[in-house]
Amino acid sequence: MKLNNDCVRDILLFIEANQTPGKTLQVERIIKSLKLTGYKEDEIKYAISKLDETPYVNFDLTEYNGLVLGGISGALTWEGHQFLDNIRNKTTWEIVKSNIKEKVGNASITIIAAVAESYIKNKLGLN
Repeated sequence: MKLNNDCVRDILLFIEANQTPGKTLQVERIIKSLKLTGYKEDEIKYAISKLDETPYVNFDLTEYNGLVLGGISGALTWEGHQFLDNIRNKTTWEIVKSNIKEKVGNASITIIAAVAESYIKNKLGLN
């Protein structure tokens, strides 16, 4: 299955907006909310499963054969906040995606994070 980077971003945004310190956030709530925005359930579950492999968010998932059955989300990590801060702005996100698509077609989340950081540094005159 192909990882939908827009879905990854929207999951991180949802967690940040809905996570209460000291409380858990049910994965089912994330799935239900993102389905309302047009994502397919399998695509959301796959993105959550892949996010669980990153240093961006702490999940405690129940999985079977790689399929997310449920679980809870903890808060975003420090790295998760840094990544999200660099891609939060919709215009920045679209420019970063467009630049990647134009030059190489697609890229990993790690590369997307680096391109977003570089773009912001350039805009601020830090490069």
